[in-house]
Amino acid sequence: MKGKFCLGVVVFLLISIIRAATVVLAFTDPVGAWTSVRTLPRQTANHPSFVINGNLFVLGGAIPLGDPRTTVLSASINDGDGSLSVWRNELNMLYAVIWHAAAPKDRTVYVLGGAEELYPGSPSSVNTVFKGTISIGGNISSWQSLNSIPARLAQGAAAVVGNRLYFSGGGTWSGGGNPILSNKVYMAPINGDGSLGAWSTVRQLPTNLIGHSMIASKNRLVIIGGAVDTNWGGITRVISAQVNGDGSLGEWTDLPPLLQGVRAAMVAKTDDYVILAGGVSFDWRGVYYSPINTDGTLGVWSKSASSLPLSTCCASAAMWNSKMYITGRHDGVNYFDTVVMAEIGSASKLPIILVPGMGGSWNYEALVHKKNVANEDWSLFPFLTLYDGLIKSLEDAGYTKGKDLFIYAYDWRKSISENGVALCQFIDQFDKVKVVGHSMGGLVGRVCAQSSEGNRIEQLITVGSPHLGVSKVYRIWEGADFSEFAGWESIAVKIILGIWREGFDSSTQTIRSTVPSVLNLFPVWDFLKKGTKTVPISGMKWKNNFIPALNPGLPGILSRLSTVSGSELDTTRYYRIISRLPTDLILGKWEDGRPVGQENDSGDKTVLLNSSQMTGGTKNITIPGNDHGEILSKSAGQQQILQLLGLEQPGYDVIPVKWVKTVIVTVASPVDFSVTDPAGVRYDPRDGLVIVDEAPDGNYQVELTAIDPGKYTVHFGRVGDNDWAWETAEGRFEEPGQKKDWLFDVDFSQTSLGAKPLDSALARVNTLVKEIKISQLGKLKKTALLADLLTIELFTKNLKGRGVKITEVKTVFMLIDVSVNRMKSGWLGKGIREELKELIITQLRLTKADIEQELSDRGLW
Repeated sequence: MKGKFCLGVVVFLLISIIRAATVVLAFTDPVGAWTSVRTLPRQTANHPSFVINGNLFVLGGAIPLGDPRTTVLSASINDGDGSLSVWRNELNMLYAVIWHAAAPKDRTVYVLGGAEELYPGSPSSVNTVFKGTISIGGNISSWQSLNSIPARLAQGAAAVVGNRLYFSGGGTWSGGGNPILSNKVYMAPINGDGSLGAWSTVRQLPTNLIGHSMIASKNRLVIIGGAVDTNWGGITRVISAQVNGDGSLGEWTDLPPLLQGVRAAMVAKTDDYVILAGGVSFDWRGVYYSPINTDGTLGVWSKSASSLPLSTCCASAAMWNSKMYITGRHDGVNYFDTVVMAEIGSASKLPIILVPGMGGSWNYEALVHKKNVANEDWSLFPFLTLYDGLIKSLEDAGYTKGKDLFIYAYDWRKSISENGVALCQFIDQFDKVKVVGHSMGGLVGRVCAQSSEGNRIEQLITVGSPHLGVSKVYRIWEGADFSEFAGWESIAVKIILGIWREGFDSSTQTIRSTVPSVLNLFPVWDFLKKGTKTVPISGMKWKNNFIPALNPGLPGILSRLSTVSGSELDTTRYYRIISRLPTDLILGKWEDGRPVGQENDSGDKTVLLNSSQMTGGTKNITIPGNDHGEILSKSAGQQQILQLLGLEQPGYDVIPVKWVKTVIVTVASPVDFSVTDPAGVRYDPRDGLVIVDEAPDGNYQVELTAIDPGKYTVHFGRVGDNDWAWETAEGRFEEPGQKKDWLFDVDFSQTSLGAKPLDSALARVNTLVKEIKISQLGKLKKTALLADLLTIELFTKNLKGRGVKITEVKTVFMLIDVSVNRMKSGWLGKGIREELKELIITQLRLTKADIEQELSDRGLW
């Protein structure tokens, strides 16, 4: 194109209004050196460009001579060094335009407005809108015309916010002369198929505007520079408007201005910065940057030391993986085919690491298949929404998962000390970090912070963390009693009890062997009262084996430590206890006394306020009325955490899963499975787990499909308000593709929750009897085993029809324990094939668990 209406033409430049300003470098310069990459196959300017899925596209534009302006070019970006492949010709655009705007969304690009020319210097604005679809292979597979914008406009700007497309400003040319400038902003909703709804006018710009840039920043539109009249002087003004829920715009407000007036600049953004390069201005090579604030507005502009290699206006900028590409250029006289690239660094904000509490992490292979899995392969517990609000707020503040926001999931069964060391190893990849730890996660953070490697933790925020322990874990450790724990606090431990119980002689032994970290949370004050006297912890059998060794190192981190706590809710400080009952002796429970009452103090229903706060210089924040979960699931606690992190960001109230009347299903074996509830609703597993909260009563169908041959075990759990019941179903698949359905009954109105533990016990005994009868065991061993099984069977049958004597329970449990021990290391187990030995041991233990469950359901434990 030639003549006075070419962007960058000399007549525009001579009358540009220039404004110089002092440059103040407020941030580390993020712009790297500009380097040349593969040139375009033609000289061009006045075009848009964009990147989708690692492919850089250039749409039409003005050229000196030759190629039509419908030409579309693309090149693949090398993930390593950012270099470009050979340029390819794509499917031509529907219209030959210049000065058009483009806005990509997912695998679609929208092209809006622009101008056509019958001959140089005779532009006529158009109102066409069309979209291009990018295939999975990275090519434009089709173009489609869409609803036109309400006016013919060129040199406007476009952006997508959510599912809405916006177009602002521009000018209307009619075959030459000066354009009529516009201050209108138009919006069209984007439909599910990528088409557009009807255009409407939203809040207009404060002035007419042309040659400006517009970006979407968080939930805002930001407009940068441009010209306000046909004197063509670039302006310094930067304005922003909030996008409302209905797509309308809030008031346009001024942001920090540019350091000099500019129009026809090249603008692109990263997560942290907006970069403006070149343009018609006092300095055609200047590059400037502004940090993006947490609300999407922009901060003060600074000049980069990395200027463009040559004077450039009227080209186009696109960003990919923190690399900024400028394609083509004009210098006021000529067009060029250059393409330059610069690496754009991130803002110098410290990474944030969120460490969840006990039971907040999950790994299917570790918890169901009982494999040893490193922390790096754990993830947040499926279905747990407790941390969603804080994570979303941090993302709104500009943090990105895997980049500067990390969820440190871990094997919470292990000792807190071991997990603290592992956290330090994870942090070692960073210079400095901020750590937010919830409950046990705060103690994990303390272990790391207090270690020799802990200086990498610049700030540690503990949220509801029991720095002096927590009384309620006494019930879990000494009695396998979860009656005081909310569902989310104990659900993962209950899953372990259901799956791992077969390997241990009692529920308490299962917990103590598989989740030793529970003892790390024992109170370090005298928390038991017997009669009128307090029981000293020094005389207890079980006592905290972690905190006493941790607390001496506390003074060294107090200046870096802040706490957030719930308060003013009844929280256990003391348990009133009595001596063990005979049934407790049988099951190995309550060695330090059976709790029969409690005394409360202020806290979050789980952790006492004086346990979750620290003295000696630490900043302590209290959230009255918020319980142990609400200090994270409600916005009040989130906002306090965000403010401690230096972020002015609102929080989000999260409605957590209730974990009452809950069905839990997982399957140990190489199978696919699904669960269908009584209403016919199907549930597929997430990370090997199905959880149905507020589950209806009735029959649940578990459908299995074999992936490989082998044994399988279905674990079906029911969790009520203060009780739970597990049931298993076992079998074997001989070949892939085999199917098997299992039915389980649920009735939360029953004490058994619908389970039939005595039926399960009898079925186990019958299975063992059959296996032993057909086995190759000698007559003496067969006789001994079958006699023991007959005694167990008789007791179980009697239990179904009448009451039970404690002496009988003690006898049958001792019989099971003796049989298990003789099978494991005594004469009875010698010479028996391992598969049969394992079957006998696990089924005997599960029979004992079934009887224990039955007696518990009857209120006898």
